Amino acid sequence: MKYQRLATFAAWLLIAWSCRSDRGPTAPGSSVVQTEVRLTDAPPADASVRSVNVYIEHIDASPTTDTTGGADSQPWITLVAPHQRYDLLTLQNGTTELLGTAQLSPAEFRAIRVVLDTDSSGIVHSDGTPAIVHWGATGSISISVLVEAPVQISGQSAHILLDFNVANSFVRDPQDPNAFIFLPWIRAVRSGS
Repeated sequence: MKYQRLATFAAWLLIAWSCRSDRGPTAPGSSVVQTEVRLTDAPPADASVRSVNVYIEHIDASPTTDTTGGADSQPWITLVAPHQRYDLLTLQNGTTELLGTAQLSPAEFRAIRVVLDTDSSGIVHSDGTPAIVHWGATGSISISVLVEAPVQISGQSAHILLDFNVANSFVRDPQDPNAFIFLPWIRAVRSGS
């Protein structure tokens, strides 16, 4: 009798376990948003420049504007990590470059940052000589991106466009006309659906 009850209980556990809804793959239509991150540039004001190359390590986002790392702040989420150099002057007049794609849960990002490697970035004058760029730091630097309105990640797909404004980001050094001062001017917008 004891063994029969034990066998019945084991059968009941097996049936209950097989009916659980949290096993196996996620059902089709689950909330995952295919998100593209793209880069573009507004036309430069300085015709004496041949190329403006930035080496992008990764792009991060946060659902909160408090990105200080305190107890109430949210951690950064890496969207894409291209580890590649891009010539911003080739990305004008509506031309964009795909930095990468991410599978994201629906979210609303209020802060985005770009991490650049200044040692692998630079400007080349029209005569082919490298320009001096005062980056403010060497190696990896984190740049906060202007997020005018929260970037919504929803629907089946989303596109985050980073507009890296060369004309405003690289200003001629008043003490050296062949050098530039880096004053990052990047904004992020969501486009597409």
